[in-house]
Amino acid sequence: MELRPRRPADGGEEVLRFCHNARERADFLGQQWRPGVVALPETETDLGFDGRNFGQGAVPQVGRLRLAHEGRNWPALVWKNAAGTLRTAPLPDRGDPADAAFGPPQPFRVEAIEVERGEAVLTLIDSGRELTRPVINRLFGTTGVPLLDGADTIDLRGRPVPVGQGRLLSVPGYLVDRANNIWLFLGNPATSQQGFYDGGQPYANGVARVSLAALQANTPADGTVDWCLDAAGLVLARPWTRPNYPFTADLSTATVRAADIAALLVSARTSLAFAPGTVAAFNALYPAECGLYVDDERTVATALDQLVAGLGGYWRLTSLGQIALGRLAHAAPVLTLSEADLVSIERRGTVMPTRRRAVGWARNNRVHGEGEIAAAVLAGMDGTSVAELLIWRRSATPPGTPSGGSFDFGTGVLTPPTGWSASIPATDGNPAYASRGQASISGPTGVATPSWAAPTRAIEDGAPGATGPQGPQGPQGVPGQHGTSVAEVNVYRRASSQPATPSGGSFDFSTATLTAPSGWSVSIPSGSDPVWVSRGVAVTNTPGGSDVPDWSTPARAFEDGSAVDAIFRRATSQPATPSPSSGVPSGWYSSIADVPSGAGTIWTSFGTRASPALDWVWETPVRIEGIDGATGPQGPQGPQGVPGQHGTSVAEVNVYRRASSQPATPSGGSFDFSTATLTAPSGWSVSIPSGSDPVWVSRGVAVTNTPGGSDVPDWSTPARAFEDGSAVDAIFRRATSQPATPSPSSGVPSGWYSSIADVPSGAGTIWTSFGTRASPALDWVWETPVRIEGIDGATGPQGPQGPQGPTGPTGATGVSTRIIFRRSGTQPSTPSPSSGVPSGWYGTTGDVPSSADPMWASTGERPSGGSDYSWGVPVRHEAITAANTGDWRYLTESVSGEMTFTLQPGESRIARGMGLYPSPVSPGSVRVQIEYGEVGGGWTTSNGASAPFNVGEPGTPLHSVTITNSTGAQRPYRVRGTLIIESGDPGTRDANVSVLAV
Repeated sequence: MELRPRRPADGGEEVLRFCHNARERADFLGQQWRPGVVALPETETDLGFDGRNFGQGAVPQVGRLRLAHEGRNWPALVWKNAAGTLRTAPLPDRGDPADAAFGPPQPFRVEAIEVERGEAVLTLIDSGRELTRPVINRLFGTTGVPLLDGADTIDLRGRPVPVGQGRLLSVPGYLVDRANNIWLFLGNPATSQQGFYDGGQPYANGVARVSLAALQANTPADGTVDWCLDAAGLVLARPWTRPNYPFTADLSTATVRAADIAALLVSARTSLAFAPGTVAAFNALYPAECGLYVDDERTVATALDQLVAGLGGYWRLTSLGQIALGRLAHAAPVLTLSEADLVSIERRGTVMPTRRRAVGWARNNRVHGEGEIAAAVLAGMDGTSVAELLIWRRSATPPGTPSGGSFDFGTGVLTPPTGWSASIPATDGNPAYASRGQASISGPTGVATPSWAAPTRAIEDGAPGATGPQGPQGPQGVPGQHGTSVAEVNVYRRASSQPATPSGGSFDFSTATLTAPSGWSVSIPSGSDPVWVSRGVAVTNTPGGSDVPDWSTPARAFEDGSAVDAIFRRATSQPATPSPSSGVPSGWYSSIADVPSGAGTIWTSFGTRASPALDWVWETPVRIEGIDGATGPQGPQGPQGVPGQHGTSVAEVNVYRRASSQPATPSGGSFDFSTATLTAPSGWSVSIPSGSDPVWVSRGVAVTNTPGGSDVPDWSTPARAFEDGSAVDAIFRRATSQPATPSPSSGVPSGWYSSIADVPSGAGTIWTSFGTRASPALDWVWETPVRIEGIDGATGPQGPQGPQGPTGPTGATGVSTRIIFRRSGTQPSTPSPSSGVPSGWYGTTGDVPSSADPMWASTGERPSGGSDYSWGVPVRHEAITAANTGDWRYLTESVSGEMTFTLQPGESRIARGMGLYPSPVSPGSVRVQIEYGEVGGGWTTSNGASAPFNVGEPGTPLHSVTITNSTGAQRPYRVRGTLIIESGDPGTRDANVSVLAV
């Protein structure tokens, strides 16, 4: 007995060899074997008999194997699924058996190990476990086939897609395309059909279609059904109208014998093999056709039971892990069972003798209700007579559907409709058309008018054959008739999009040779574009002739996809990243088993390519093999312990820095694995620092083989994460005349105020200056001040007190000025004249309600003694706040909060989104989605590129979009964002870096 558990340190196999009952030596088969087998495993097999049939599967159930423990450290080895083999030989009277006496190795697997009372007890795995898998591995709604997963199959969701092999009767149909009345019978191809039925009433055969598309595009003739036996692996049918009763079919597949069906079933769902010769031998015992139909969750073992039990046969799993078939038959009252190394046979039950008489039957694969059975019985009792009829007519063109005629059930005489014959008319140079009809009456005799189907062209006269040689006697031979030869062929082509329907080419019936049309091939061509297929039909009435096929519209058969691969090499330090290549780069190996031994550890590099036509793009190599740790301390007893091995600890971390341009790659810093504490390099921060310059991020990887140690991370080139935007502001002051334009400044200039409410009262009027800055790092640039408050008219001169002088000139009319305020996303209309504050406006800025919209002001003037103010065109009084151009929100997997801002005609804002998933759990991809639009309007969605991620490869999706006011007026806008996980599990998002900024 040989056992091969694995060592946990390096994954290598530890080979253990044992012998049992050896008398004189322990060297067998060129190896040394130690004693230690306490007891050999016993295999128990149940051979079922249900009172009628033998044959329930005989699968060995293996117990436990006991070995002498001898104080060895076997439990430290990895025994799960460990391989083992057993060889046996007859024990001679003296000495030990020769090597040649041992039989072939019998394989088995170990499930677990336990140590009890000085013995190591191994639990062995049932070698027939794979036979418990279900026969069907496709369920409606999860197949990836639109026809089986669409809305029309909602009632079938979760049910197995039926399969069948052999000769199948009354297979039920499932409606899978309601719009086109298309039904599914099998989830695997068939080779022929023997009829379709509506509650037992047969349909007339229509046209055999080549695909689902052909079934959907063509409507069957009245009373007929069209079908396709291999619509991309499905058996489909389309009746001319919706069936009134259960729709069933009689079908056959290519495999019809029991042993062949069993072999097909086992190979499709397991890795088990049949014993050599057993399939052919069983077919010789049972050569008749049979069938297996499965539409439930039965297992492979149950299906094998069903196949062989009804035949008086049996199946079993041998000690070599192979399936054997056989027949249980005996003439005597006693049946003797024998097997090598048989320990015991136990009778589990006794069945009373029975007598059987075979009357013949055919399996019906659809369960009938009691009402249907009763109806069938009544139909049989009323004595309904049915006749299937055929009539003929020759015509140069297809004739119309016939009507009339009669059939006499008493005499069996058919009277055809006018213009038709009961037999094939004589040759007149025209094709012969046939119409199939059916007549029925109640009772054995009577006359009925048949119903006829649309005619089909049945035969066509060929050219007259050559006159044979003159015989010594006998008359001149009559001209012979040639049949029609038909060939269905396929041609293939690779193209990035659907090519045009091919034309031309030929098929030679004498040599069965297909010449493809120009640009097409008879086999699948090489390349990377999708493969398209077109099916053609060639027809000839000339034996050995040729024909140009009629080609179908090309359909896409399959296409090559993208691929991922890994390469390996041994090195004492991290190797350089391999250059893109079409194959394995020099110095690297495609399999880890091929890497030579030597100094250094094993490194791997993952590569991807979008299609076979492109080169592999390789990633930075990473170490996948640990290094030796420090030597352990001297034990109090025993020899010096071997050096222990520590696992590799890896941490991925980020540091941040604000700078006006890209800073240099950071160096230094440290990561303490015992406390999970990151110390940032000089000039960098572990969190986003405050400031106005753009924020840059660098990702680092720290690695250590010392538990609780620390490491200086390897830092990546800094990438810009986000930056603050531009801003607009306004300042105010009081002056008796226009102040000078303020100089550029980082804040509010001296003598000016940021709010109109802060301007002190006094002489003069209030003036304002608007300022802009491209970023927080730059100064405000101020515009020429403009007056936003009116002035009083001049007072007339004081007249002298003396005598009344002449009347002086009239002084200028005094004017009163007032300013009103309101908020609006766009410029408000000019207020109508009013004596006070117009509706919707406010007398002071403090009275204006808060909102995201900017504040507007209108100046009104009223002549002295007048009643109404005349208001001026409103001007924007309040600048866009920094929140409108430097605002940001955290990005999550849910929609973020909205940010709003106002754009003048032609103005633009940039919305930038980024995310970071530092520790993915499984491979997949993620993207940034940004939505924007006018306030009160709809959303426009912009999706960024997919960012891939994998275990050890963070996901960093990025996306930006420019939002521009292309209208002729000021508009308010809004923006929001979402992180979309397209596939896989990216792990936890880094909330500090995942943001959307304007």
